[in-house]
Amino acid sequence: MTKYLLKISVFILTATATYAQVWHPVGNGLGLIPGFKTHVSSDIYNGEVYVAYSNKLGPSYNTIVEVWNGVSWNSLPALPSSSFSARDILVVNDTVYLAGDDVSNNGVILYTFDGMGWTGHTTTNLQGWATYVGQYNGDIIVGGAITVGSIEKYLVKFDGTNFLPFGNIEGTTSINQVYNTVVFNNELYAGTGSGTSSSFTDAIRKYDTVSDSWSSPVQFLQGTSSTSNDFKLITYNGKLYAAEASPTVNTELFEVKGDSLLLAGQIDHTVSDFTIFNSILYMVGDPVMSGTISMSRYNGVGVSPVLGSPANLGAVESINNKLYTFSAKADILNGLDYNYAFQSALN
Repeated sequence: MTKYLLKISVFILTATATYAQVWHPVGNGLGLIPGFKTHVSSDIYNGEVYVAYSNKLGPSYNTIVEVWNGVSWNSLPALPSSSFSARDILVVNDTVYLAGDDVSNNGVILYTFDGMGWTGHTTTNLQGWATYVGQYNGDIIVGGAITVGSIEKYLVKFDGTNFLPFGNIEGTTSINQVYNTVVFNNELYAGTGSGTSSSFTDAIRKYDTVSDSWSSPVQFLQGTSSTSNDFKLITYNGKLYAAEASPTVNTELFEVKGDSLLLAGQIDHTVSDFTIFNSILYMVGDPVMSGTISMSRYNGVGVSPVLGSPANLGAVESINNKLYTFSAKADILNGLDYNYAFQSALN
């Protein structure tokens, strides 16, 4: 009985009105050709928006990074590989990092661009793919479903040449990939996929710098009777949140508070990316089930779907009082061709 009362009270608290944005093209848009395993990712650096995507042409990939300077698009040189599918991008200290999947099984999970050319990086017996690249304490960290020999790593440090161990994130329970990391209260947390054989308690990991090890801080779930075992982590307004990264039916947003997950609201799409725009948290992803919603906003009280937003969104950024979002699958909105890139000002 208590559980049902809690679910009702949370629903009333988090129910909010729908919302709409007015969208405009971003220059001539992207040169993206949708295809199987096509992804789009983005980052902000020096006031410019970097967007990475891979066009699938038959069995090959053409991976491109385009840069929007607020007026026009410019392209970096194409990657030298025809088998690398980009999944995430990070730009730090004038260097572009692309994490992804080498479909030819060459073990390359990371490419770097130093302003002159691209370099692919791997290590002996490395297999799998990367879905995330970030930074922590000056180190570049790469996450995904990464295996070195027979040892599952999932999250590694990159020192410019080699991939080094980063604790023992898999611990004693099974995970199948790392979605992202965030710093909260000066501590590093990782959102992971814990697999169908594990529970939600395994999907959020916390790093201990002294012991170079990971723990599972979350033990309790409040406000809902079920959830997936895959989480992407978000920091917003001084709080830590976890959004379901691979839901089977609905996506839920939780506040991570101490050892518990507290239901904050329901989202009608997966969460591929997020940003803060006008003090509001925006989240984007693919619609769940047969839905049409690909963008939601959260103000700390409730989640609202953004009606009329572009479909199948993969990346979102906020800069210069504008919201930018990108799709790897949808280029048409309200009968107009936006070429997979959309922008909206404050309204």
